Parts: sequence; C-alpha cells; structure tokens
Amino acid sequence: MKRDEEIERKLQNNLNIKSLGYVLKAIEILKRKEKMKRYSTFDRHLSYFKKNNINKPQYNEKKILEHRLWAIGCELIEVIGDGNCLFRSISRNLFHKQKYHMYVRKKCVEYMINYKEEYSIYFENNEFQQYIKNMSKNGYWGDELCIKATADAFDCIIYIITSTLENWHLKYESKNNNVYCY
Repeated sequence: MKRDEEIERKLQNNLNIKSLGYVLKAIEILKRKEKMKRYSTFDRHLSYFKKNNINKPQYNEKKILEHRLWAIGCELIEVIGDGNCLFRSISRNLFHKQKYHMYVRKKCVEYMINYKEEYSIYFENNEFQQYIKNMSKNGYWGDELCIKATADAFDCIIYIITSTLENWHLKYESKNNNVYCY
C-alpha cells in the first residue's frame, strides 16, 4: 500500500491530471494480471472447457462468461439493458460510472463523422448518414463498428469477452493503444 502511494506521488509530480488517470488504470490492470497469473491462463481455461466438454446445452451462457472473465482476472458487472449497454459498459470502464454512456456514444459518433472516409466504406450511398442518425439516438444498439470507433475516439483497447464457443475473445485496438477496457 505504501508503495502504491509512493508511485502515485511520483506520477503526480511528473504527469498532468488527464494522463494520471490512464496511468493509474494501467497500474490497476497490471496488478490484476499479476495476481491472476497464479490462478489461471487462457490455455488452462481452454483446456478446462475442452476436458469437461462444456458447451451451451450443458452449461448456461452466463456461467461460461463468468468463467472466462475469471480466467483473465475480470468479473462480470451487469449494466442496464436499455439498448445503451455497449456504451454503458465502456463508460463504466473508462469513468467508473455507467451514467456517462451518452457522452461515450456522442464521442463515438463524432469520431465516425470526423473520419468518414474510414468508416463510410462499409455502407452504400446514403446509408452511412442514416447509420449515423440512428447511432446518435439514445437506446440504439451499438455494433462492432461502434466498438472500433470508440476505441479510436478514446485511444484505448477494448476487449470483448463473449459466451460463444469460438471467437470469444475479441480485441479492438486504437491507433495509439493507451488504455484497456474489458
């Protein structure tokens, strides 16, 4: 604990307040990863599922997700399921509160507009404008494109952990890769 305070003091003397939050979050993540090294790894997790033949009919999706999160040193934190769940989850990870979900959504949409040439290639004709209009609405479900745009907008890496049997650990990197969100 004393060492943590010393690190924080040194960081405060050398960094501006905005950077400090990112650094402290990174330190927190590193500590969690270090702690979980002795418990489990992805390899152990995968072999556990294969060895015990765990699949959806036998094992509910929530249990699978909880086990996968536990294996990487994370925990399941439920968010309000009102169509804003993607943005609530990211808000929870970046700001420790779900209530900033509209700010996260706004930054995501603004980023896609500002980098239209990068994001509009997935749409034909005026579909991109309609997509932006819909995505700006409260309660409209975020998608994979939003995950990437949000990672870029907030300069973070977003990991998506799912209960699906394959491709359950997805990584969306920003251009600079500074902060981690699970």
